[in-house]
Amino acid sequence: MIKYALPLFMLFTLVSCSSPNEAVAERHFVSPVVVGEQLSPGFQIFLVRHAEKASDGTKDPDLNEIGLARAKRLANHLRAAGITKIYSTDYKRTRQTVAPLALEKNLDVEIYPTDLVDITKILADHKVGNVLVVGHSNTTPKLMNKVLKEERFESLDEKDYDNLFVLSVFGDDKTITILKF
Repeated sequence: MIKYALPLFMLFTLVSCSSPNEAVAERHFVSPVVVGEQLSPGFQIFLVRHAEKASDGTKDPDLNEIGLARAKRLANHLRAAGITKIYSTDYKRTRQTVAPLALEKNLDVEIYPTDLVDITKILADHKVGNVLVVGHSNTTPKLMNKVLKEERFESLDEKDYDNLFVLSVFGDDKTITILKF
């Protein structure tokens, strides 16, 4: 009888040490949702303005140190977002903004003109996989308006570099989420 007493005492001690709240918490745990996770049959378009640019007096400056760090942060945020296509205007600052993610994902960056005609058609015909589009303070809101088919966004402030617009498309339904990065 004594040889069973110690194991029973240990079992009783273990059971009495765990609170009922801990058990409830475990049963109610919900896995987090990953932004950018592919949801069938929809897809997501991530739109950003280029990161901070250098002030070198030209029309086509490189990113500055803060901008290069932001480009890396963007790649970290979108690492698990299921990006299958990357589009950029043909400026150094936009190409440099997507370069870390393109390199990591081994994706080519497709160049689109700033008149937005071609990229609007491409996005309208897009059906599978998530897309990243980098533009400018004036083109990014215009492109969102064209895809949404409504005038909802105005040009971004010249000091505004940290918005990540997530346009989720599910058939004819479209929603937009604005994140900071």
